[in-house]
Amino acid sequence: MYNPMMIIDGRPVLASDGSVHKILNPATGELVGEVPSGGRQEAHQALTAASRAFPAWAATSPGKRADVLHQAASLVRELADEMAVMLTLEIGKPLRASRREVLGSADVLDYFAEEGKRAFGEWTISGSGKSRSLVIRQPIGVAALISPWNYPVDLLSWKVGAALAAGCTAVAKPSSMAPIAASAFIEAINRSGAPPGVINLVLGPGSTAGAELVESPLSQKISFTGESATGRWIMAAAAPRLKRLSLELGGSAPFIVCADADVKSAAEACVQRAFNNAGQICISVNRVYLHHDVEEEFMELAIQRAGRLRVGSGMEDVDLGPLASEEQRKRTREHIEDALSRGARLRLGGSEPEGEQYSRGHFFLPTILDRVDHSMRVMREETFGPVMPVMTFKNLEEAVKLANQTEYGLAAYAYTNSLDSAVYLAERLESGGVGINSNNVVDLQAPFGGWKQSGFGRELSHHGLEGYLELKHVKIGL
Repeated sequence: MYNPMMIIDGRPVLASDGSVHKILNPATGELVGEVPSGGRQEAHQALTAASRAFPAWAATSPGKRADVLHQAASLVRELADEMAVMLTLEIGKPLRASRREVLGSADVLDYFAEEGKRAFGEWTISGSGKSRSLVIRQPIGVAALISPWNYPVDLLSWKVGAALAAGCTAVAKPSSMAPIAASAFIEAINRSGAPPGVINLVLGPGSTAGAELVESPLSQKISFTGESATGRWIMAAAAPRLKRLSLELGGSAPFIVCADADVKSAAEACVQRAFNNAGQICISVNRVYLHHDVEEEFMELAIQRAGRLRVGSGMEDVDLGPLASEEQRKRTREHIEDALSRGARLRLGGSEPEGEQYSRGHFFLPTILDRVDHSMRVMREETFGPVMPVMTFKNLEEAVKLANQTEYGLAAYAYTNSLDSAVYLAERLESGGVGINSNNVVDLQAPFGGWKQSGFGRELSHHGLEGYLELKHVKIGL
């Protein structure tokens, strides 16, 4: 059983009142670990430690900060197998996917270690020639980093890597649903030469520990990934002090397949993105729009491919593990039932798998629906489960109109062999990331973030680093 502790000012810390939170395996219901359940007091202590450490860390050269991050990346790779098991046991995803996530987080640390050395300034000459303007970038201050449960290590690394490379100190608060592997990740950075207080770890409810991180005058930057409703609360709570914010919130990604697309490639890509991590991804395919000419071929291929996906414990050789919680499974079931009651047709799945091996976990079969429309919840809300609803369109204008009929704008996908169509779709889809003949909009060297109710601010790339830096103009008279 795992028993991580909070890390404040470089020291392991338990909750002041002794309270703990139990973590259960979503595949079996068995106890995986107990973690301290901190609150406002522990969050305040962590922010205080980060504030004390900030001046020295901000003054540390980018090269020396990079050394810490590179060393941490190396240690995370050494611990990858152990951390992958933690991740699978606490959140359910297949073990090989957990290992990819952990190794990917190490890559993120290495990337930002080098990107931090490239936070260049500007030097300009005035029109009169009698002065010079120097524009420099300096770290904002203490950053509160609040990460979600679906990719608890990877998404935390996006925040930690950028913050520390920029010269900020930080307090990380992983989701209470998946704190074990994330705790090991933060511990690895502390073991890799980060001075005490530079990166702290608080575990506890968002209503207390998270609220303190947002509301305290000690935090200058809030980076949050999670539900849109929580993001709106954070925005309101941070407003009185005009804190810098980065909010990566919900999504409802459309997947458009044009008449001239490679249908086989599109079907394969769509199934992979719809059912990866059991659909529990902010950029998962939520809505599929097919040109009516390719509907029959696409559906046949997609049903065949999805029907071969193996469901089971993430510790076994499977494609889909359980959903993270019974709440997620209940929402998935409700969305399917609502769609069927409004005229949708069930083409695959639609229920829990049968068998004793599934009886104690939150399992659900990959599900494909067609004959759907926008009156159905599955087309209007983020399911965050293994459901792929499909409808058709007649032309590109209609496809774009349907795809944009959502309050979200995080990711969108389109498959076409026409350059004209690709440009048309890329420029008109209302989304922070668009994949053309690609089912992924994430790249270390490119910005990631949303439009509309999917949030604002960017992570990854130099844009992600700049989110932790302030601009300063220095004018020098001659």
